[in-house]
Amino acid sequence: MTGSALYVPDNEKYDPSNTSGDWQKYLVNINGTNYTTYHTYAKRDWAGTAIPNVYGSFSTGLTWKNLTLSGVFTYAQGGKTYDDSYLGLMSMSGSVGNLHSDLLKAWNGVPEGMTETSPNRIKAGGVPVVDFSKSIYSNAMSSRFLQDGSYFVIKNVGLSYTMPQALLRKIDFNSVRFNLSVENLATFTKLQGMNPQQQFNGRSVSAFVTPRVMSFGVNIGL
Repeated sequence: MTGSALYVPDNEKYDPSNTSGDWQKYLVNINGTNYTTYHTYAKRDWAGTAIPNVYGSFSTGLTWKNLTLSGVFTYAQGGKTYDDSYLGLMSMSGSVGNLHSDLLKAWNGVPEGMTETSPNRIKAGGVPVVDFSKSIYSNAMSSRFLQDGSYFVIKNVGLSYTMPQALLRKIDFNSVRFNLSVENLATFTKLQGMNPQQQFNGRSVSAFVTPRVMSFGVNIGL
């Protein structure tokens, strides 16, 4: 009803029945279940591993007449990635800076028909209200920013054309081959802009992504 981020409370460390505790100010009971709006009092728990279930690469090559098309691809399936870059772009710093377009999906008032006892008051994966005073609570390190680390990358695509011997005899060359290649053509991940290939510890931090490079060349044999 307020758009605040909710965390699973650590009931073992902070007893909700102890009315004198500071954490009581941040305790929220929604339809019989306790939540906390302050991450300091949230439960620390296992949320997955950065190690993928399977990863690897494969290549292919197709030749038709004088044309050859080749490609190299890498992939990983499973594993988790913590996207620090996404967290930063979803946080309000109080100054002008880069923000993520997902903030346009933020909570913006109580939905029509919603009441204090509605069963669908909790929106898993929802974007909390955009409020600078609540940003420190809404955008704390949590499983909210833990993403599926699976990816598929087109690392290289190459196209080459070998000039036929009939033409070579006219220009008095032994061989001529034209090459066109593109490195890092495309990366497919759960979240656009995320690069799960950065670090082994499963964190995607603010860093330049691998650049896309286009190359053209001619090999001539005299």
